[in-house]
Amino acid sequence: MKRTRDEVKQIVQETISTLRGIPVQDVKDDMVLNNDLGMDSLDLIETIMVLENVLGISVGEDAEVENTQTVKEFIDVIYEICNES
Repeated sequence: MKRTRDEVKQIVQETISTLRGIPVQDVKDDMVLNNDLGMDSLDLIETIMVLENVLGISVGEDAEVENTQTVKEFIDVIYEICNES
């Protein structure tokens, strides 16, 4: 199912908020996943797994996702995966 970027952004921010235990309004586009949010590779995998279930997508071993640094980059890659035809 195709989604708007705003829908994907909201879902990603809510997921990060829930998993990291911080208010959703504190999840900003320019935050660095590992430095600002304390996300390691296992946290990223957990976040991806939740998003796969919520969004009905399959990220698989997409290197782009693993190489994202900021929340915005992560949202952009998830958005692209959601809207692949």
